[in-house]
Amino acid sequence: MIRKPVKDKDGYLTVNLKKDGKYECAKIHRLVASAFVPNPNDFPQVNHRDENKQNNSAENLEWCTAKYNNTYNNKHHKYFKPIIQKKFRWIGNKKIQKHK
Repeated sequence: MIRKPVKDKDGYLTVNLKKDGKYECAKIHRLVASAFVPNPNDFPQVNHRDENKQNNSAENLEWCTAKYNNTYNNKHHKYFKPIIQKKFRWIGNKKIQKHK
């Protein structure tokens, strides 16, 4: 039976699979990577090289570490608000805030 993919809350395509009468939701990119992308280093996560969560072709997927996946192509800039740092100047041993 052909299953229709559904987007999860994070935008990844998922499909419900049934085994022994129980359903399990599986992310399609992990299924494709498990079947077609070698993982000689036994990395735990799968990265979309083009950052398109719907492009689940084997050529677009790679196994990686969590750190690599979270910082791939500067992803952290998209998810974390930039911290605005106040500019200071030093006079002797005292730090004084600069005026605008």
